[in-house]
Amino acid sequence: MIYINIARQYAAHVFCAGTREEGCSGDWAAGHWQTFVDYDHDGIVDVNEPQLQRARIVGIQRSVSVDANGPFKTGVVFMPAGGAAERISGAFAAGRVRVCAATSISPNVIDIVLSKSGRVRLEHHDFNGECPAL
Repeated sequence: MIYINIARQYAAHVFCAGTREEGCSGDWAAGHWQTFVDYDHDGIVDVNEPQLQRARIVGIQRSVSVDANGPFKTGVVFMPAGGAAERISGAFAAGRVRVCAATSISPNVIDIVLSKSGRVRLEHHDFNGECPAL
């Protein structure tokens, strides 16, 4: 959640899955996540656009899956005051990233939920070791 909060603090910043080289791939399960300044609001990390944070989540086990819906398929743009989030296209954004452990732990799912206002919250779910798609 720290990466989302960093993106909310600055004007026209994007949070997405991917690397500087591939841009916003939407492949959360690969473990590459990034936050960058998006001056031209196109969802692509250009040479003149600084990358604020990047993460490589290593060792994602086969029993753990990461999936996303809505704007997280491409990238979420946070506006200057950290308020309303939007899609790269300019439409209002709301969606979630789901981290699920396909084991009998309880709860086995954490959803990172983004509301239209740009607020982020966590939801814990117990699906009895199942990982339902979003």
